[in-house]
Amino acid sequence: MSRQQFLLLLLISKLFCGLIAWYVIGSITKLGDTQDYLSGFYLNRNNPLSTAYLMSLTGSIFSKIVGYNFLANLPLLLLSWFSLVIVTKDLCMKKVHWLFLFLLFLSPSYQIWTSIHSKEAIINFFFSLYLMAIIKSWLGKRISKKVLLLAFTGFFLVIFFKPLYAPSLLWLAFFTAFIAKRKKIVMSSMITTLFAIVCSILLVLLAYKLLDPVIKVFHLHFSADGDFSRPSHKWDSVSDMLYKIPAGMIVAFVGPKLSEALKVKMMLPFFIEGILTLSIILILLFNSTIKNSRIFFLRFFMLLGFITLLFIGHYPQGYFNPGSAIRYKEAFYPAILVVLFYFSFDNRLKIKS
Repeated sequence: MSRQQFLLLLLISKLFCGLIAWYVIGSITKLGDTQDYLSGFYLNRNNPLSTAYLMSLTGSIFSKIVGYNFLANLPLLLLSWFSLVIVTKDLCMKKVHWLFLFLLFLSPSYQIWTSIHSKEAIINFFFSLYLMAIIKSWLGKRISKKVLLLAFTGFFLVIFFKPLYAPSLLWLAFFTAFIAKRKKIVMSSMITTLFAIVCSILLVLLAYKLLDPVIKVFHLHFSADGDFSRPSHKWDSVSDMLYKIPAGMIVAFVGPKLSEALKVKMMLPFFIEGILTLSIILILLFNSTIKNSRIFFLRFFMLLGFITLLFIGHYPQGYFNPGSAIRYKEAFYPAILVVLFYFSFDNRLKIKS
């Protein structure tokens, strides 16, 4: 499979899955906030800084132009697809690797939530603008002012929609722009990682009293009446939230737990999907950082930090509701795959090891 075939088949699959999402799934259950966005439900907020307001504004405009139907989803469906056109432009892989990447993008969760009018579709596009400059830097290409401007735009708009993703984006940029150019990469990577951990601990300690009241009621953002909400999941304190991060961020990424999937059979495919995609990400991470019994320390610290910070950023959004976990992770799922595929299968990388 070539890149052109990859993009064409991906567009066809997104159109097909978008139709299924709107006319089949949407007729059975609510498609997140998509129907509300297209009907202009959140326009009453009248606040340009509210992402729900902006999604409702654009959604209502699309609905007025083509009607309240599947066609109103097309602009963001195409935007999400175009994000992969941008971010894979410099990717040079064998045909089998393009096929492998295509199969990973057939993930039902990705296909559903990025093929309708959703924040995930928009964040995919902004993520691609950011990664475009990062990738060109890895390949040793000159980064024009236009690309740099687009990258900054993508960065700020990603964190506008999802502020918790900011640390992961900054981590990737810092390692790409500074650590990769240093001579003592291993020591620099270790010192940077240790420094980041110490700073994080100090920030938590300083802000503990301010964060604690917010953390204790954070679970209330997820309706207890929701079909998939987890009433047993809550944080008793900031310390409790931090203690639960290792297991919690895995639960948040996968989506449903096994017990939940066995209880509600419709969630079983998404549990299997979550376990499978998590396993593949870990395998790709291993393949990117360890080759011929040699550890590439720059890649190890940079990629592990990038993925871990994305998982931690997703943790508060997916820990309390498996439905939210499945939906919100599609905002960064493509970014992780593309980054890992560059380091696993593109041999033109100029970045030091």
